[in-house]
Amino acid sequence: MEKPPITNCHTHIFTGYHVPPYLAKSFVPFPFYFLFHLNFLVRVFRFFGNVSNNIKYHPALKKWQSLKASIRLYSRYYNPVLSLIGLILVIQFVFIIFRFLVWLGISEQSLFYKISFICETWLTEHKLLITDIQGFWQASGLIFLMFFIPSSRNLLKFAFRSLMLIPRAFVGPLSAKMMARYWNIVNYANYIEQRRIFFKLASQSPKGTRFVVLPMDMAYMDAGKPPYNLDRQLEELANIKKRNPGTFFPFIFADPRRIKEQENFFKYSFSEGIVKLENCFIKRMIEEKGFSGIKIYPALGYYPFDEALLPLWKYAADKKIPITAHSSKGPIHYRGSKKKEWNRHPVFMQTMSKGKTEALSLPQSSNIDFTANYTHPLNYLCLLNESVLRKVVRSCKEEIRDMFGYTDNKTPLKYDLKHLKICFAHFAGEEEWKSYLEHDRDNYSGQIFSNPDTGIDFLHDKNGKPSVGKTEQVWKYADWFSIITSLMLQHPNVYADISYIVQAEEKITPLLKQLLAHKVFSKRILFGSDFYVVRNHKSDRQILADIQAALTENEFDTIARYNPQTFLNLKGELEIFNDRNYQHKKMQKLLFRRKKRTIKM
Repeated sequence: MEKPPITNCHTHIFTGYHVPPYLAKSFVPFPFYFLFHLNFLVRVFRFFGNVSNNIKYHPALKKWQSLKASIRLYSRYYNPVLSLIGLILVIQFVFIIFRFLVWLGISEQSLFYKISFICETWLTEHKLLITDIQGFWQASGLIFLMFFIPSSRNLLKFAFRSLMLIPRAFVGPLSAKMMARYWNIVNYANYIEQRRIFFKLASQSPKGTRFVVLPMDMAYMDAGKPPYNLDRQLEELANIKKRNPGTFFPFIFADPRRIKEQENFFKYSFSEGIVKLENCFIKRMIEEKGFSGIKIYPALGYYPFDEALLPLWKYAADKKIPITAHSSKGPIHYRGSKKKEWNRHPVFMQTMSKGKTEALSLPQSSNIDFTANYTHPLNYLCLLNESVLRKVVRSCKEEIRDMFGYTDNKTPLKYDLKHLKICFAHFAGEEEWKSYLEHDRDNYSGQIFSNPDTGIDFLHDKNGKPSVGKTEQVWKYADWFSIITSLMLQHPNVYADISYIVQAEEKITPLLKQLLAHKVFSKRILFGSDFYVVRNHKSDRQILADIQAALTENEFDTIARYNPQTFLNLKGELEIFNDRNYQHKKMQKLLFRRKKRTIKM
């Protein structure tokens, strides 16, 4: 039986026109983030890219390259002289850089300053250092060094790299990570059309590879409005799918704020326990254009159990439509200020003195910290667990209460979301995997082994009694990896993909192989690369090669070929494919036999 094709379950092809202009907000201080206008930088990259492409094969450039090669070839006869000149020039420019560092404020008491000053004084006294080089001659000498003397060029590169360490000293690791992601978007998303980026993606994978393509709606993250709206982005994806029906599987993006603001985005009716889509944008994309699932990104400023999303989740659960949810702490998050109502969790409680309880406190103030409250995997207990979903529905409008058959606090809902199909993108993130491995004395991280069938019990104490404070403890102290794996054990339609963290395959492979040996996890883990967001680490071509080398053939096929079939509801399609393939081979054998008989006659 033929294997199904490889499926990359997490990719992006959105362009700079789908990203808000002030994405640098929150990691570049006001008002300087205005200088990092994303759309302007994308245009600059596109301009220089076009110029580079236009002059790449221009006759004038070829003449210059020939002249440069001739000069280098001729200079070999005078190599000792040129080396001496190069050494003298390098000395001049090293000390030009030294003076610049002094200007930046290097302490005169530092050892570096004292040694450099002694060397500069000695070289000046012996007429080996010119201290009054004019700007024109500085630039001319630098060009000469960079083009004609390789050893000098390497030394200058080292000096410039050392110089770049100074601003890095004032930037934390998180800000550096954000800047790298920001620069990657500027550098790669400078195409006007998404199909051009998809071509770059497809060209790095084996022929026939399938791609789940996830759009992004960043209009509500308080970083300015993207030049192109979500409708245009998704229409482009629909056109690409029309041209690539067997390999292109786009998801639609759902943001509760857009649902509330854009009247025709999501409209529905409800009767007899079934949510039916009315004439709206989501219906056209899913039921007419063939979009395969729904993407959410709570870090942009909302909870996955927002009231506006609940009817959509009921529809998705009944139709077995997969949902991919961002589930790691990262640089793409809400850029505005924290609102007062975000100081408390809307569902979970915390215990106080004398048996009193109150809403769980969320004291974080920085963007990267308080937006992690939206991404926290325990939020999905509010959808998957009926008793917790009941608390959510209780505070909703009457229409939503009727939709789920809410009666009172003690009576189970008539309809729930326990069959909702959710994929935790990035599997909590590399740091949470590390946290799980390091916290060997932590009670929660050990639950996967001590309770291999259920993992962490989120709602009961060790004696099996309901505990209000249990969710508080899990929220604050359990690592996200343990929470997600516990949800996978408890709910048959919960998946996780290894996108982005797959670039660190040497770190995640040991634990990943353990998971793939487990009867439950082995069926719920999906391969994904997070193209092109992960490009600042590795190319997709290298990611695929590395993970195939790290896993056995059976392990790789499980996460990249077979599990995606179930997640995307393609099992029937695979059976049809194999049946057609079998019938084709059967027909070929029959024709061959007939031909053989004809030859004998």
